[in-house]
Amino acid sequence: MDAKTLLRDGLDKYVFLYSDCIPVEGHAASAIYDLTRRLISTFPSAYFPFFELFRARRLREILGELAPEEGDDFVEFLDFLLEHEYVTVVDDPASFPAIAGSWDAPCTIHNAIIDVRGQHHDYRKIVAGLEALGCQHLQVRAYSKLFGLAELAELAELCRSSSIQTLEAILQYDPGLGDADYVAVVGAHRIISGLVLHSADAERTIAVEYGARGSIAKLLATEIQLTPGPLETHLDCGHLAKRQLLPPSTPSFNELHHPMGA
Repeated sequence: MDAKTLLRDGLDKYVFLYSDCIPVEGHAASAIYDLTRRLISTFPSAYFPFFELFRARRLREILGELAPEEGDDFVEFLDFLLEHEYVTVVDDPASFPAIAGSWDAPCTIHNAIIDVRGQHHDYRKIVAGLEALGCQHLQVRAYSKLFGLAELAELAELCRSSSIQTLEAILQYDPGLGDADYVAVVGAHRIISGLVLHSADAERTIAVEYGARGSIAKLLATEIQLTPGPLETHLDCGHLAKRQLLPPSTPSFNELHHPMGA
């Protein structure tokens, strides 16, 4: 169903946002976190107030309050929501009460970060300690070549038999290695969910398809991101990665939203 069909046949219905699609408001751009598909879509923040109206008013009432010049923008936003399957239409939203966004997990900590600068750490001891806490996601940030591709492969092996489910890495690009070397390590260790190579020669990506072909490869593929920017402090991490390495999920979103378990 597209917006024009909905506005023709469903004016007396309510637009209902699926409970696993969470709108997050920003200053200029806002986002919807699709926790089931683990995707993020952005949209102009000017549309954010519509989410409050959707639960309170029928489509006919919302349209009646829009200025003539706002109609086309509203149809475009509605098309965006329908196309991504973020919303459906219902007769009564009260039949679908909001789900409590409580956070409860069998782990003491959910994720951890290891920074590597001028010396190595006892990674076996760190992984053992994180497993005792039930840690599920680990990121390693290497500020120099001290921790490289070989060390990442060793860390992935240590994590594989632990509670850690995903391993992300930000490494310094090594011009002595080829794309195939990076693909081989990421492809051999499915626990590696994301890899960013800083201080590279150019901005580009390398696809890791895990031996798949055709349309299946697109579904399974992971991208290694290369960026010329250096990693000098932890503040650079947000500038290096164009997208969040760890896709949103119900546990991770709720933990970040309620960090103290409230």
